Amino acid sequence: MLTFRRQWRIASCMNMSVEKLLAFLAGDMATRPDTAQPLSPDLAARIAALTVDAPDDLSGTIEGDVAL
Repeated sequence: MLTFRRQWRIASCMNMSVEKLLAFLAGDMATRPDTAQPLSPDLAARIAALTVDAPDDLSGTIEGDVAL
């Protein structure tokens, strides 16, 4: 997993489609690879602990304001 120090640009992409966001990230990694940093082991462990019991129904529907 990688994290980037350009969160303000990521936040501005929140209203974009997933494809556009991924294209932005790919372009950003290609033009500024020095900004990518691996997650620390502590942060990776924290993320894993916080999501261990999260449901992952990939075929489920998304309801509300985030519906696709």
